[in-house]
Amino acid sequence: MSATKKILVLMVIFIMLAVSACNMPTGAPANNGSAPNNSAAPTATFTTIAPVFSATPITPSPTAAEACKPSVTTSVVANVRSGPGQVYNVIGSIPQGSSANVAGKSYDGTWWYIEFAAGTGGFAWVSSTVTTPNCIPTTLASIVAPPVPVVPATDMPTQVAAVPSATTVPSNGGPVIIKIPPVIILIKSPTPTKIKIIKIPPIILQPVSP
Repeated sequence: MSATKKILVLMVIFIMLAVSACNMPTGAPANNGSAPNNSAAPTATFTTIAPVFSATPITPSPTAAEACKPSVTTSVVANVRSGPGQVYNVIGSIPQGSSANVAGKSYDGTWWYIEFAAGTGGFAWVSSTVTTPNCIPTTLASIVAPPVPVVPATDMPTQVAAVPSATTVPSNGGPVIIKIPPVIILIKSPTPTKIKIIKIPPIILQPVSP
């Protein structure tokens, strides 16, 4: 058989197969001999669950900036000193009704260690008797007091010897003259001791006639 005849035979077979496929009955697809599946499709059931939330609002805790700071408020015009006591120098004052931040206290609790720009290191002292405390914690630090200021020594004498007075008695029965030297008085003050000299005029005693 020639090649041309073989090609013609193959084309006829292909056409016959195509026609047979078009004439096949249509319907449900074959199940390859397995039993039909009559089970119904499962129905999904949904249940709504309400979420559980607390209706109470949560209040945030105050931040460090909003927390109450230790401070004092003055009840009068208060002197501010370099140390916890009246022996220390006054370096300024706080107006009545004004406040100052507190950084510590004296060991006996009678003076407050406050923030004050004119003080040493930006701190100074104010008495608790002229202030009202605010938000003072029990753990407030006790601050060591600075050295007590010393009054400078001077070369002035601390004691003056008594000088006897000079008495003149005339031989002719005239008046008696008593000369008293100047009196030196020492005056105490917070500043170096001052000396005051007082001059006393002579005392003249007139003779009495018999």
